[in-house]
Amino acid sequence: HPKIGNEKYKQMMEDTATTNNKRRETMHHRGKQSSTDDANNGEANDENVVGSEDLESDLLTMKGFQKYRDDLQSRISKSVKSRFREGRFCKWGKEWLPVLELGPFDVEPGPVRDMWLEMFENSQKRGRGMKRLVYWYGVQYEDRGQAYSFVTTTQLINYDEGEKKGYGNIPKKMQNKIAQKNKFSKKEEQLNRGLLEIEMDMSRDKSERAHWMMQFKERHEIAAEESIREEARSLSRA
Repeated sequence: HPKIGNEKYKQMMEDTATTNNKRRETMHHRGKQSSTDDANNGEANDENVVGSEDLESDLLTMKGFQKYRDDLQSRISKSVKSRFREGRFCKWGKEWLPVLELGPFDVEPGPVRDMWLEMFENSQKRGRGMKRLVYWYGVQYEDRGQAYSFVTTTQLINYDEGEKKGYGNIPKKMQNKIAQKNKFSKKEEQLNRGLLEIEMDMSRDKSERAHWMMQFKERHEIAAEESIREEARSLSRA
């Protein structure tokens, strides 16, 4: 699976935000309709406020998100969860590049997480394996459209095995550039940064790896901040 690309990633994030806004508007409309039906019929009509709309609403609260996350993680096998935040080398073309395998909640809410969740649900239904989500070391947060890929198991080897094969060493061509004090290309800069990052990360606890890519906020955190801002605006208008 190719890297998504910054522009496509931004568009996908915008599409996700638009979809979420439409869902919230639908929830609001259905909630009002349900109240009207209750008043007219004297009985509850819960069918209008269930399913994905309820889930979307739950994800906007910390308690709801934590329950959703914990429920989902309880469905993921231990063997799969044990791979999350493990360092590896991934075959890309003719090269073996440093990567970190990730779980769905190691990336911000949006297209990449949604892709992982969709693949997971499909694998559960069909009993098949799924591709593995990796972060390419060396890619910075602002370029995260280039940071993630879904790859096959055969493209990956664990970090220790890659080290033994020399994949953690700076390539000879780059060593020559260092000796001659020549500049790296952009690709070489990324690889050099990535090799340093994975080496440092492997001495860290899993929870601390690739911390520079974990600076995102969950939807409930964004919703809470927006609620505070709206309250402040209301007070200023009073």
